[in-house]
Amino acid sequence: KPVLAMYNLGIYLFQHMVPVRMQTYYRYPDSIGDILLPMLVIVAVTIFLGLFLLSRIRNKPLSFLFLTGVVAIFPVLQLIPVGDALRADRYTYLSSCAWCALPFLMLSGFSWLNSRYRYGVGVVYLVFVFMNTYRLLPSWQNSETLWKRSIAENDTWHVAFGNLGIYYLNIGEPQKAKSMFKQSLLLNPMSEGPYINLGFLYNNEQRPDSAAHYLQLGLGQFPNQPFLLNNYAYCLYLLRN
Repeated sequence: KPVLAMYNLGIYLFQHMVPVRMQTYYRYPDSIGDILLPMLVIVAVTIFLGLFLLSRIRNKPLSFLFLTGVVAIFPVLQLIPVGDALRADRYTYLSSCAWCALPFLMLSGFSWLNSRYRYGVGVVYLVFVFMNTYRLLPSWQNSETLWKRSIAENDTWHVAFGNLGIYYLNIGEPQKAKSMFKQSLLLNPMSEGPYINLGFLYNNEQRPDSAAHYLQLGLGQFPNQPFLLNNYAYCLYLLRN
């Protein structure tokens, strides 16, 4: 687990600095063998950066940025116990802001590199980041475009179908919502949300027979789920009347 966590953190930070192959959903590797080569690269880069920074420990801006990134990541890795509130990869943004500035500061340390070329490298990098950001903008228009992109990247991720179904439910498109919830259940029958939502939708359409089918399936998996029980109680009421 620590190796897999280190790999994902390394890839995450790398993509902050070099935004390539950006996705809305990243799958965890199945085994260490699948990530052996990237892990060797991550370790080699870490050692190189460590030695480089140690050789320039008197460079105050460089040392400040590096230490800021290290301290900011302590709560995320729970090295400083702060509860589960900060245990999420999005909180690595603070560390990333500091560490992403390191390459530029390191580049400025090479006296042999003409300042014109340094600015040129910076401009090329900014254009590269802008183009990648612009390319992703259509996927971030709303929840529908975001989850559709997730499904296009990985059509076996049941969560994306379920969340897209919730989006359609919220905007009043029940037929699309039901289709997404059913697909989510096909991919993972052990997810309680689609059972709840399908029961609610069919109850709302005054179709208790269809509601009962999904609610009973859900209660077979989650017999004490309160929303399933509540929807099933209303379903029984409709069947009696």
